[in-house]
Amino acid sequence: MKKLFFLITLVGLFSMTNAQTAKKASPAKPKKTQVAAKATSAAPAAVPVAAQPAAEKVKGAGISFNTDDLDYGSIKKGSDPKRSFIITNTGTEPLIISGCSGSCGCTVPSCPKEPVLPGKTASIDVNYDTNRPGPFTKNVTVMSNATNEPAKVVKIHGDVTE
Repeated sequence: MKKLFFLITLVGLFSMTNAQTAKKASPAKPKKTQVAAKATSAAPAAVPVAAQPAAEKVKGAGISFNTDDLDYGSIKKGSDPKRSFIITNTGTEPLIISGCSGSCGCTVPSCPKEPVLPGKTASIDVNYDTNRPGPFTKNVTVMSNATNEPAKVVKIHGDVTE
C-alpha cells in the first residue's frame, strides 16, 4: 500500500513539473489591440487599423485577425456604429467566409462575399446598435474554410453614453 501511495505521489509530482515546464515554453498570447474612435454627430470618424502580427503560413486556407477584441471606446448614443476587423488569408488556398453572426440582434456583422486570395486582406464590418446606452460586450462568430480556425469568435466592447 505504501509503495502504491509513493508511486502515485511520484507520478503526480512528475506531471506537475512537466506542466510547469510546458507552460514556460509556450509562446505568450498576443496582446489585445485597442481600436477606438470618437464619433460625432457630424461625420463618421476614421478608425485606425492596428498592425497585424506576423502569421505563420498554413497549408490550405488560413485566417488571421488584426485583433480578437475590438474596442469601440466611449461613444455617444446614436453615433456611427460601424467598426471593422481586418482578416488576412495566411494560407496557400483561397479563404472562403461562409458566415458571420452576432451574439444578439444588436450586433450585425457583414462578411466578404468573394474569396480572399492567399496573402490578401479583407474586412469584416460590424454594426452595433448605438441607441442602447451603457457598457456592452458582444461576440461575433466567423465561419470559414480556414484549416487553422474554421470557427473563430472575436469580441467587440465599449460604452454608449447619453
